[in-house]
Amino acid sequence: MHDKIRRVLAALAVAMLLTSAVGAGAAAIAWDTSGTDATTTTSDVDTTTTSIDVYYGDSGNSTWFEVKNATTDNLTLRITPAQDGVDYVVYENTSAETTDATNGHYAFNVSHDELGDAPRDVDGASYDVQVINQTSGDEVLNATGVTFSNAGDDPKAVMIVTDETTENGAAMTSLVADRLTIEEKESGFLGVSSSDLAFWSDDENDSDSVATWSGYTTVDGTNTTVDVVMDNSSAADAYDAAADSTESGEWMTGATIFVNGIPHKVYDTEAPEDAEGTTVVYNPDSDTLTVNPSGEDYEEVRTLNIRGTGNSGYAFGTMWSAFGAWDATAATVPYV
Repeated sequence: MHDKIRRVLAALAVAMLLTSAVGAGAAAIAWDTSGTDATTTTSDVDTTTTSIDVYYGDSGNSTWFEVKNATTDNLTLRITPAQDGVDYVVYENTSAETTDATNGHYAFNVSHDELGDAPRDVDGASYDVQVINQTSGDEVLNATGVTFSNAGDDPKAVMIVTDETTENGAAMTSLVADRLTIEEKESGFLGVSSSDLAFWSDDENDSDSVATWSGYTTVDGTNTTVDVVMDNSSAADAYDAAADSTESGEWMTGATIFVNGIPHKVYDTEAPEDAEGTTVVYNPDSDTLTVNPSGEDYEEVRTLNIRGTGNSGYAFGTMWSAFGAWDATAATVPYV
């Protein structure tokens, strides 16, 4: 009887020792916030962080993300919009810097010039910051809903035209276009748009797709420039096709843009010197539309609703009323 009791007690002692050893040696990965352990550096972002200052596009500023107790340096830092239904990667870094391998300290130093094209409105945006184990693919840390406040001198807003979103998710954020459709281009001489009516266009370079999109963002009146990035490849192809028949500084009649319901011309690469008021420019090298609001229509505006098309121009009547009879005729009849 005594031997049986001793065996039970011995087994319990071994179990307690094993449990103690595991508990002592398996501290969970966490953001490094102490600054008093193996390294003197601390993470600028952790699970309690609600806001940080970001100088978008400025290489002289950076944000430090550091973890401790990691069992591997095979980590990825990923930043995404803090919005359900939006599956878009703002920033990703797969090369962690080792600050103390013995204690599992690894860090990512993110220069703010790397965030220059991050989707945001004039005030900034909220993001989720994830640390992912590359081997397992599992998320091991997540600082959710961190506001990257725009602390710089450049009040630029950035929108992304992407299909990496659900309609319900995108409708709740100004960071991405809330609608994007890619449709086959209608053919025929009697098409309703200026690009269809321009019968001298080179069909060999025409895309078969038309991109239609819309979205909104917060601005500071005429002080804000809005970049609209065609992240979707079909959307970019549609705009490139519209730019095929134009030179730098010319009106791309195969594209439209409405800013708070007002139609504007879209220019190839740069606006002409005599352009007045609000200008919209498409840069084929970066697949980006740049909207520069100007004039009393936009002076006190805080929200811009922007919608446009690539590879499909304005209806003739819209051009006539918005830009005048001469421009409408010149856009559809050669040598006017």
